Amino acid sequence: MLTKTTPSPSYDELEQRACANNIPVYAQLELTYRCNLNCAHCYIVAKANKKELTTEEIKEVLDQLADLGTLYLALTGGEIFLRDDFFDIAAYARKKSFALRLFTNATLITEEITEKIFDIKPLFVEISLYGFTAEVHEAITRTPGSFFRTIGAIKQLRKLGINVAVKTMALNTNFAELSQIKQFAQSLGADFRADAVIMPKVNGAKAPLKFRLDDENLFWYFKEVNSYWKPKEFNPNSPICNAGKGVLTINPFGQVYPCIRIPIEAGNIRQHSLQDIWKESYAMQKIRELSWSKLKLCAACQDINYCNPCPGLALIEHGDILSPAAECCRQAKARQATLK
Repeated sequence: MLTKTTPSPSYDELEQRACANNIPVYAQLELTYRCNLNCAHCYIVAKANKKELTTEEIKEVLDQLADLGTLYLALTGGEIFLRDDFFDIAAYARKKSFALRLFTNATLITEEITEKIFDIKPLFVEISLYGFTAEVHEAITRTPGSFFRTIGAIKQLRKLGINVAVKTMALNTNFAELSQIKQFAQSLGADFRADAVIMPKVNGAKAPLKFRLDDENLFWYFKEVNSYWKPKEFNPNSPICNAGKGVLTINPFGQVYPCIRIPIEAGNIRQHSLQDIWKESYAMQKIRELSWSKLKLCAACQDINYCNPCPGLALIEHGDILSPAAECCRQAKARQATLK
């Protein structure tokens, strides 16, 4: 006899339910800030005098994330394959039934590593590719040979049927090749993801901002590269984002943040349990209270339905999490212009 079944919820629906109940359904675990590349736009500031979490400490974090209800886990860096214990960590994460996403520049992926990745069955391997040519890509990574190693790894992974997302930052130095990067990814059956939000360094240094697209190229980016974005209805009572409600980040030293883009430490897992930090931290509670109506000047803005505000960017650039981030305002105007 056939029975009626309830369709599985989409990720968006799952995230909405998680946020409504303050369940961190998605977590990012930064395994290291060490990297074998030297990307010009990188926001990370290396902290050589700090001790990274050990293998056992990370496994304890994974246990606690599972207890909190986390389903999706991104292992990121720095470069994740610089950790000698990476596959020990990844295997344990799969044992805990997390849906894994691996963020990497792929330059260290060999044929042997490709096979090990296949064995842990990640949801996606997300690989940074900044150009369609070695000249453009390596002007950004500032590492000779990195282009062909990255391209080779993408092809190896796809040959084994591993899900790959080719990711790029839309910069003024690579915007002419964005469409070609997209076509390359699609030709291999890989996903393509682009982002035009260039962040200052976490210490506030603004050197990466010189790579932001100018107004004309930002318009082109939303028209041709990232055209799936649609306007949304403004609701003053809606949360600004999912930070601290359905999302959290843990850095290589055990510091916990509401989001990778919001540099407000909520606690450290070396001093407190993750559950206590998630449920009791003052920083998490304040982030959860953020709604559109609390954003200064935003409620009356004519571009609000086209805006994707980032409290972290506002804090780093303007020192006020409730002020409108100028870059978010500029991108809202560009989105509106493309839709018109």
